[in-house]
Amino acid sequence: MNVCRSTSPHQQDEWQAFFERGIREVLTMVSSLERWLWFVVTIAMLTFAIPWFYWGDDTVVVGLPIWLWWHIGWLLLAALFMWVFTRRAWGIGITGGERA
Repeated sequence: MNVCRSTSPHQQDEWQAFFERGIREVLTMVSSLERWLWFVVTIAMLTFAIPWFYWGDDTVVVGLPIWLWWHIGWLLLAALFMWVFTRRAWGIGITGGERA
C-alpha cells in the first residue's frame, strides 16, 4: 500500500519554482567572497578541533593538561563562530527563509 500522496504536475511545477526561488534568494543574501570565507573558516575550525600538535605533550597548566585548555579555547571560539554565522550567514546551502 502506497501511503505517499501523489501530486499533480501543476503542484510539482509550483514546488520546483518555489525551491528555485528559495535557492536564488539564499545565494544572493551572502556575497560570493563571504561564502568562501565562511568555507575557509569552517575548514580551519574542523582542522584544529583535535589538537594533534599537543599529542604526547605532558605540559600541565593550572592543574589541567595543555590539550584540555586547547579544547576549552576551541569550544569558546566555536561558540563565537556559530553565533556570528547564525547572525550573518545562516541559510548558506539551505533553501527558503530569510536571514535573521
